[in-house]
Amino acid sequence: MSAITQAIHGKLEGDTELTGMLATYQGRPAIFTFEPVPEDAIRPYIIAAGHVSDNYEGISTKTRAGRDILRDIRCYVDRGDMARVEDIAERVRQLFHRGSLEITGWKTVRVNASGPTIGTPEDTAHGLIVTISFTIQEG
Repeated sequence: MSAITQAIHGKLEGDTELTGMLATYQGRPAIFTFEPVPEDAIRPYIIAAGHVSDNYEGISTKTRAGRDILRDIRCYVDRGDMARVEDIAERVRQLFHRGSLEITGWKTVRVNASGPTIGTPEDTAHGLIVTISFTIQEG
């Protein structure tokens, strides 16, 4: 797992309010940083896998590399439990919006969150997406 993924996962898993809303998988909160999610995973769970975009232009300086990153954090619950997915997604947003993100080897310049927005509909699940955007420079 990359340092960025570790930081995002750690922030999610470290919040007891959020983890109390999630199912567990193999004894840990159901927060996945890979896809596909294991077939035996039960909802509610979160998927925080991969960047939506990762831009270097205009962020790097002569002495430091920089990155401007967007990542979707997707929250899923069983169909019929829309209030729960809204609560989960709002908590994710609260954790990241204008917060900190400690990434090994990087200095975080800013962190914002937008959403939640509706996710891709599934026959058996509701999903909402919180998009986090953050700018980092080599530290």
